[in-house]
Amino acid sequence: MFGAEYAATGQFTALGTARGVAGMAFLVVLFFVVTRELRGGERAGIDEEMNLLLASPREIVVAKLLMHTGTAVRFVGTVLAAGSISFALGAGSPVVALGLLAGSALLIVSAVAVAFPVAVGTQYSFKRFESVRKRRRLLGGTLTLGFATMFVMARRAVLTFSSFPLGWYADLGFILVTDAVSLTHSFVVVAILPLALAFNLTVVSRIGELSWLTEPGGDGLGTETRSSDGIEPKAVEMVVSQATAAGITTTWRRVYRNPNVLMYSLMFIPILGVAILPVLNTAPSVGLSMVAITGAAIVGLGPTLNPIGNEGAFIQVPLMTPQGCRHLLAGLICAVALPGVLLVSLATVIAGILLDVSVSVVAGSVTIGVILVIVSSVSSAAVGILFPQYEGTSIVRNRGMQAPQTEAVMIYLLAIFGLGLPTVYGLQMVPYISTATGISQPLTTLSVLVVTALAAAIVSVGSWRYGLGKLQALEID
Repeated sequence: MFGAEYAATGQFTALGTARGVAGMAFLVVLFFVVTRELRGGERAGIDEEMNLLLASPREIVVAKLLMHTGTAVRFVGTVLAAGSISFALGAGSPVVALGLLAGSALLIVSAVAVAFPVAVGTQYSFKRFESVRKRRRLLGGTLTLGFATMFVMARRAVLTFSSFPLGWYADLGFILVTDAVSLTHSFVVVAILPLALAFNLTVVSRIGELSWLTEPGGDGLGTETRSSDGIEPKAVEMVVSQATAAGITTTWRRVYRNPNVLMYSLMFIPILGVAILPVLNTAPSVGLSMVAITGAAIVGLGPTLNPIGNEGAFIQVPLMTPQGCRHLLAGLICAVALPGVLLVSLATVIAGILLDVSVSVVAGSVTIGVILVIVSSVSSAAVGILFPQYEGTSIVRNRGMQAPQTEAVMIYLLAIFGLGLPTVYGLQMVPYISTATGISQPLTTLSVLVVTALAAAIVSVGSWRYGLGKLQALEID
């Protein structure tokens, strides 16, 4: 489209958009390089320690830069190349493609050269400083949430990055297209690459050597004790039985050690949040109910969606005890439902205060949220048992968890919203139902909530029986 406009008018008016896209592409490369370098965890440190016997730290840095560049070219580079060629074809000028491809190549290589020191420095800080290492999961979750939000709000992100220096690579790419580009911007982005490469070959190679030869303390190589995460079952035993409390704390420990199981929850927060925002502005009472439903749905996107796969080889233990499956399933559900009820209720109340809706609407939305949190916890466990994720399951991974199957996520969301949305519609119809039947509005609202609770009870009991039956029917290999 922009290429055809340029061919027809001889003017390029989308330089700001191009800068925003370039800024997003730079951050995408940075995100993937950092996460891929850190994802190796303890295994990466062992590999690099062995590599240091065969090559110098500088040679390892060069090899890693080339590896990450190849990966970035394969994923991000193909998209940028396709856009560059499309613009050049629309403009009818093959020469334009050369400038765009050169700018894209420089963007990728520079992004890798900037991202790698960030990854190595972060990796070293995780191993060297215990206070930082304890908060690495918070850092990873925040980074993932921000990355997902950037894509969900892509249009606004493009507008934001259009004024950031990260977008200056577009000036270099379109230097043959328009005089509106800044030569200063082009010079700066060209100068960044040799500086970043020199920094990698000198400082980063030394930091990398220290990082690869540093033994992580505490939880770095699985040396942490069972109670090192501070999660103990004593407080939970005041609410549930001892066996269920053990299941709850075990689930919390595994989520703490491997928060990747919350990936879908983090991804759907911005996705569903963007969908709710227009409703909050136009119909606050409906939007508040949607906040409660969405919060409940997000709660069930965690560890309950893959009970069998998360247990791994240790699923044999509850199968060999009389009440083992019941305690396993109850502990898993309660581990999600207990914090879920608190978080969804708190989020709904805060949203109600900000929207300035009546107390009765807030109370009704909180009630819906609590009901659906319980349903989501039980039904997601049943769906997860129906669609288990076994990939990567082994006896050495039982301390963590893994993300569920995509099919389980989709079916679960359809079930929860299929139960929650009719409730929202029923609450909006309360005035009409009250007028038609002559029943007061508070009593009509209570009737809608009672019907929702009965439907939720039926779904919860059915999901519990199905999940428990499937667990008890498993055969030990």
